[in-house]
Amino acid sequence: AVAGLMVATVGSRQFMGRRPFPSWLTWGMPLLYAAILWTLLETRSEIARQVSITSAGIFVVCALNAVSLWPARGDAVRVSSRLMACIFGYNALFFLVRAAFGAIHPSPETQSEASWDITITLLNALIISVMVATTYTAMVTEYLQADLKRQAELDPLTGLHNRRSFDTRAGEAIRRARRFGGSLALLYLDLDQFKAINDRFGHPAGDEVLRQLAEIVTASLRDSDLSARLGGEEFAILLPRVDCQAALAVAERIRRGMQDLRFDGHDEPFQVTVSIGLATFDHSGDDLDRLSRRADQALYRAKEEGRNRTVIGTG
Repeated sequence: AVAGLMVATVGSRQFMGRRPFPSWLTWGMPLLYAAILWTLLETRSEIARQVSITSAGIFVVCALNAVSLWPARGDAVRVSSRLMACIFGYNALFFLVRAAFGAIHPSPETQSEASWDITITLLNALIISVMVATTYTAMVTEYLQADLKRQAELDPLTGLHNRRSFDTRAGEAIRRARRFGGSLALLYLDLDQFKAINDRFGHPAGDEVLRQLAEIVTASLRDSDLSARLGGEEFAILLPRVDCQAALAVAERIRRGMQDLRFDGHDEPFQVTVSIGLATFDHSGDDLDRLSRRADQALYRAKEEGRNRTVIGTG
């Protein structure tokens, strides 16, 4: 039982994306309990003591599984995994009580008492088995639904949001800013002479440039910021609760980070720069279209003025 539950715990951690247990814990715990039970059997120890030791082992493994399944921030599976954690937490508590009862009462006082212990344990195992099977199915379903949603919202090459997802989330952020106040900035980014890079070094090199820019963008932002690949070599970033100077600092950090990169193309290293247009939210009547138009005009000016720069939009 302990070995089987340990396998289930390892599977739960893998499903939830947790760090694997050390090998000594994964294999050592079942082997340790097997050795203890073998010793008890060889010394003809009381059945109640054997049951108590086994129950303690099941308690430990079920508690580990419950902790592994409890969702962390950002987990795709949250509702069903929380329910599964509660199920294993209940089972851990059940076997903790059983282990304590066996330690306090080493031998059943009557045959009826022993029968009740077996009946309750078997009934608990039946209920837990049904609940675990049902909830695991719900976890897989929730994971698949979250994965489909992620695929619908994210750009497959860079892992950033796509245009549709960005427009939806940015529109919501602007409505919140208009309703509750607060600053907000929009950055439009465009890789300079990207078509020439694709033509000269090939599309795999171009894809690597896009991925590297996405990594720089992600590393430069907070969790509350929103970034997207709008299409081709065009990117957008929405910065809530940020004024113009702070947004400019973010833009320059991204621009310099891209400028400092070196890429390998057919044994010929090359550099890529990015131009950025910046626009800040105007509470007098801005919406996403107006804000985007100003950021796009600023980006156009950055291209016209020589590329590889950040320009702040006006009007």
